Amino acid sequence: MRWNIGLTGLTTFMSGRPLIASADVQQGTYNVTIKPLNSSVTDSTGPLANLLPQMNEIQQWTLFGMGLLIVSLLGLLIKLWWQSRQQTKEQS
Repeated sequence: MRWNIGLTGLTTFMSGRPLIASADVQQGTYNVTIKPLNSSVTDSTGPLANLLPQMNEIQQWTLFGMGLLIVSLLGLLIKLWWQSRQQTKEQS
């Protein structure tokens, strides 16, 4: 249980968002509920809002842009490889 609370604290520190935590203790079991405060940071409308709601809009657009760049570079690499492969077949 301590590592779980430590991980939550680390996540809170890294994200910079304050969290409200409450616990209900009954018969030796722990039910921990953690809710973020309602703020403009949590109400994001970025391209990945449904997939990554814990990220703000700028972080989502940055991640989306990086993913788009990686896919574009991969497509370019495949295109260059395919052209090189066709030239090698023609020369054979």
